[in-house]
Amino acid sequence: MTVTYTARVANARFGGFYKLLLLWRGSIYKLLYKEFLAFFVTYLGLSLTYRFVLAEDQKRYFEKLVIYCDNYANLIPVSFVLGFYVTLVVNRWWSQYSCMPMPDRLMCAISGSVHGGDERGRLYRRTLMRYSSLSAVLILRSVSTAVFKRFPTIDHVVEAGFMTREERKKYENLSSSYNKYWIPCVWFTNLAAQARKEGRVRDNCALKMLMEELNQFRANCSMLFHYDWISVPLVYTQVVTIAVYSFFVACLIGRQFLDPAQGYKGHDLDLCVPVFTLLQFFFYVGWLKVCVWEQGQDRGGAGYWGGEDSQKRVGGAESWGRDRTGRGIGGREPGEGRAWQGCWGVRELGEGHWGAGSWGGGGTGSWERGSSGPLNSHPQQRGTLLQMPPSSRHRFISPGLPRPLPSLAHQDWMGGGVR
Repeated sequence: MTVTYTARVANARFGGFYKLLLLWRGSIYKLLYKEFLAFFVTYLGLSLTYRFVLAEDQKRYFEKLVIYCDNYANLIPVSFVLGFYVTLVVNRWWSQYSCMPMPDRLMCAISGSVHGGDERGRLYRRTLMRYSSLSAVLILRSVSTAVFKRFPTIDHVVEAGFMTREERKKYENLSSSYNKYWIPCVWFTNLAAQARKEGRVRDNCALKMLMEELNQFRANCSMLFHYDWISVPLVYTQVVTIAVYSFFVACLIGRQFLDPAQGYKGHDLDLCVPVFTLLQFFFYVGWLKVCVWEQGQDRGGAGYWGGEDSQKRVGGAESWGRDRTGRGIGGREPGEGRAWQGCWGVRELGEGHWGAGSWGGGGTGSWERGSSGPLNSHPQQRGTLLQMPPSSRHRFISPGLPRPLPSLAHQDWMGGGVR
């Protein structure tokens, strides 16, 4: 789980790191406390049974069992097996992050290659960026639980504005048992070729550069799909899990404190609580849990969708919430309708320019004319494009937005290569 904590220890002062040990969100305590309590309670149960329940002859037999488990538990190569597993998983985790389809380079390529200050030029740029974003959405919802809960069906992808209904029909007409995240990339190439024919792309070199950036974007999507498809071998995960848990099952018996009066070697003290065994459990099992949980859903990680706000404005200054008539979302007049937090609600910044509003989460807002503030003037608005309204009944699924999507007048190119 990715939790940013560097600001808490920005200054090197005495005891500066103790603040990190008290964090609960994203901490090892939150991840491990159930297993830790179960191990400790089981240990105490065996200890109390040995001290107060067993007869003398039963105690002698239990003491021999304790010595046997303590001598042979160290034969389990926990450190070696777990260390190799952690190295493999951490390298794989960072490689997956490196393969995230970040839109920035493609956005700059589109902005610098596709020219035209008129409405059609802006539609070209926005549609190209929307197709690349759609490809990322389709691949991420197939590999990420959090993204899938945000977009459980194609209907939610359409409602979020990544796909029109006509595009959905063409998408679903292609029957395939495999992931079809590459279809928007085909639409992207066809539209870019049409823009070149119309002279909106300066020359073939610019078109080549645009295609190279798209290919890199698509390659990242493909690598995410491959990482999800080819996981760490199950046999190795089972070996590591069995090694760790069998070691601590042996420790439940082998690390018991015995009666000092019996004179067993290494059992001169009776402390009742095995402090160092608990620390060993905390380190080893915590290590294993972090590796197994590295792809799980979390609420502390840096979301991919924080950059989508800039993606949808690469084509020009206006937002998606305005159609050709100048009306607001869903054809409403300014001053009507509900607005999400810094998202689909819009504020007019002058003739033909719309920016993100800031009415708070899910509140009803009024749209102001003639405002002069810049787009995304508040930093918190940049990461709220796909946030759900607090009034949504479902925790993960947001309702649809009845608004028209910008589209080009002729879309015959869309079917090229994908029938």
